[in-house]
Amino acid sequence: MLLLVSVCLTAIIAARVTATASSSTMAACREISAAVPDRVWSSHLSKNYYSEVNSYWSTALRDAKPACLVLPQSAVEVAAAVKILNKYPDVQFAVKSGGHTPNERHSSIKDGVLISTRDLSGVTYDEETQIASVKPGGEWNDVIGPLGEQGVAIVGGRLGMLSPLPAWTGPRRGNVSNVGLLGLVGVGGYLLQGGISFLSAQYGLAADVSFAVAGNLSRH
Repeated sequence: MLLLVSVCLTAIIAARVTATASSSTMAACREISAAVPDRVWSSHLSKNYYSEVNSYWSTALRDAKPACLVLPQSAVEVAAAVKILNKYPDVQFAVKSGGHTPNERHSSIKDGVLISTRDLSGVTYDEETQIASVKPGGEWNDVIGPLGEQGVAIVGGRLGMLSPLPAWTGPRRGNVSNVGLLGLVGVGGYLLQGGISFLSAQYGLAADVSFAVAGNLSRH
């Protein structure tokens, strides 16, 4: 009896997830799932779906449940998902980085396709060129923390907890000592909207000192 009740509840919840999603949206989800195996979830009961939909800074956005969630692990997988979505012009989709924006449909989508770049996070630093290659997913604490261990500061997100950084000297930058925050702000949205930093008075917005490259990296 307990098993039967559990199965019935699961069916009811699953029905609610897909009840308002269009047939073309569900077709797009199925096609993306076939193109990017094991990277698409549509059930509220899945751990990845639940944690991603409920990790927005604004609690109001957590009510916007997507028809399916895509968690790509490479630029190739992102491209595959977007290529399929181009075949369905009536299907709404959004791309999520850190999920810090409070605005609807910027990084959330109800009954559409949500592409999260959560698994495309991190940074590498080239000491010779003094260029940091930053992946678009995750939060600024995924960037500032590792760079801080190398004595490097970056024009990045401000929201978070203080993280003292070792002194660092770079060309035309002077001495940067004990500055930087482990940022809860997402990488992608921050850069696309300009990016105000505690270092902006010296170096401008984050977008001023960034340039995009092919693949899944942006460079600082």
